[in-house]
Amino acid sequence: MSDLVIDAVLAIDIGTSSIRAFAYDRNASVIKGLRVQIEHKPDISDGGSTFDPEQFFYRFVRCLEEMMALSRGVCKFHSVGITTFWHSMVGLDSVGQPVTPIVTWADQRPAQEAIKLHTEVDATAWHAISGCAIHPSYYPSRIKWAVKEFSIADTTSVKWASPAAFILSRLFGRLWESTSIASATGLFDQNANKWSKTICQTLVVETNNLPEVSNDNQPVIGLQMPFADQWPELNDIPWSQPIGDGAASNLGSGCHTQNMLAINLGTSGAIRALFKADQFAIPDSLWCYRLNQDYFVSGGAFSDGGDTLAWLRDLFGIDAVKSALAAIVDKKPAEHGLTYLPFLAGERSTGWRPSATATIHGLRQSTAPIDILQASMEGVALRFKLVYIELKACFPEIDTVIASGGALAAAPAWSQMLANCLGTSVEVAEESEMSCRGAALTAMKDAGWITNWDDVPLLKTRAIMPESQYVDLMDRELQRQQALYEKLS
Repeated sequence: MSDLVIDAVLAIDIGTSSIRAFAYDRNASVIKGLRVQIEHKPDISDGGSTFDPEQFFYRFVRCLEEMMALSRGVCKFHSVGITTFWHSMVGLDSVGQPVTPIVTWADQRPAQEAIKLHTEVDATAWHAISGCAIHPSYYPSRIKWAVKEFSIADTTSVKWASPAAFILSRLFGRLWESTSIASATGLFDQNANKWSKTICQTLVVETNNLPEVSNDNQPVIGLQMPFADQWPELNDIPWSQPIGDGAASNLGSGCHTQNMLAINLGTSGAIRALFKADQFAIPDSLWCYRLNQDYFVSGGAFSDGGDTLAWLRDLFGIDAVKSALAAIVDKKPAEHGLTYLPFLAGERSTGWRPSATATIHGLRQSTAPIDILQASMEGVALRFKLVYIELKACFPEIDTVIASGGALAAAPAWSQMLANCLGTSVEVAEESEMSCRGAALTAMKDAGWITNWDDVPLLKTRAIMPESQYVDLMDRELQRQQALYEKLS
């Protein structure tokens, strides 16, 4: 092998819009030219959001095939890291074959089961255990719905697993779930670090209907056939335990201490704190999951983010939105007089109302498309402020906010809106692949390249300072938004 071959780790991002693979060097930087992206999208109809499991696995294999073809002779992989979307599940039979589609986090069809479950259990107590509200995004209502929807007669033989667990079971010949992925199901006891017997027994779900939860300190090695022959370069190296994309994004952003917050604004949005602790008293308004056995991640998530721009492009046309985005930087905040509730896909944080709908209040004959665009973007930014207030109450030492995501790149004015709404400076990362970088860092640790998360170069960011003359104004806009929310709720 040539001396020019680069030492690398492989990071794989199993996402809702694509499956991607990147090669990272020892500085946690993407190696030029070593990137593969296989696009896909869920089947969406009547509130559903699903993938065919076989096609999903095929696209994963294809992504790795293309990466290996690109990387041979260029780099040597020392470990593999995986990040994936949380909250999604597939039912598997006794031999590991799918008996349901992959039901994604966005599927709202279990909403009636969630409403019914609210009347049957102590939702506050369940949230204190699992860190998850009773909501169609999580497993409790989703399993009850799936049993009926897919006519599963023998529920004792089905295992409910994540898409990542399904994929890895085929690669390694056994089914398990990582702590990070298990922690975001609504069935996991966050402080006990295991499946919750209290919640599972209430649902009549045995823990043997769920994959074994892995030891995060033990990466897996040794692909089964035919994959050991297909990818010999990946066979004898450690594969890190999969981590949820939100926790991975914090890690990739460098936000792994409780004085730092990470904001991601892509198709959806989230604001999170990642911190090391033995126990955590979970506030009612926040969710709580895990990066691994040592680190919690807590915050809020929103179904609406960049999809708001996509909706407006469909409404007004691509060119109109493009020109409005360019002009919006010269407009004063909130001068449109509109109040927007960004619930195009229902509400997650903080009220967790799946039936909530988006609302624009204050329309007049003089209202222009640019006004609706500005109000919509500001409305999204104001929801981040709601969760920011809650996180500051938990972690008063917060002094750094790092933001990333494709929607920020597509609409730079959003960064200033976030700074004005939060009332603090926002460091906008020049890189956008924070989740993949987080997966790369876990792989680097398992390869023995780093011992601490700080052992890599800092991200390059640009600081966006709040415009002091508008901070109080945006606080009043939040009060107006909340008043409208309460009236409609």
